[in-house]
Amino acid sequence: MKRRSLGIAAGACVLLAACGHRLLPLTTPAEEPLVVGTANSLTHLDPAGGYDSGSWALYSNIYQSLLTFDPGATVPRPDAAESCGFTGLLTTYRCKVRDDLTFSNGHPVTAAAVKHSFDRILEIRDPLGPSPLFANLRSVEANGPFVTFHLATADATWP
Repeated sequence: MKRRSLGIAAGACVLLAACGHRLLPLTTPAEEPLVVGTANSLTHLDPAGGYDSGSWALYSNIYQSLLTFDPGATVPRPDAAESCGFTGLLTTYRCKVRDDLTFSNGHPVTAAAVKHSFDRILEIRDPLGPSPLFANLRSVEANGPFVTFHLATADATWP
């Protein structure tokens, strides 16, 4: 009787293992498209030209920022930046850009690329875009891995 019970148990284990093996994927699953839902209209695909809830629902999922907020946080943390902070008075803000990031084409994300993005926002000055948020931005400078924002007046809310 013991031998029969042991045989049934062993057979059940082999059967479960065989069935379980077939449940595992034989190949890697195909990547699914990203779906972002919002009740707001999307006005722009270019972050230099749109600053509305619908557009930002998309931007926050496909673009990276120097700083980001964790859910529920009140203080930003570095994202594409390794570190950021004011230097001296509250009129100069500097970030060190991480050296391990690349654009989708493989080119490195650099301080010069960050500078270009901010210069582009200010140059386009789309009335629906974020340029009014940067009214206090006098200039942007890129030097090696550092991007420096020179402000017209002290602004503790810049980050």
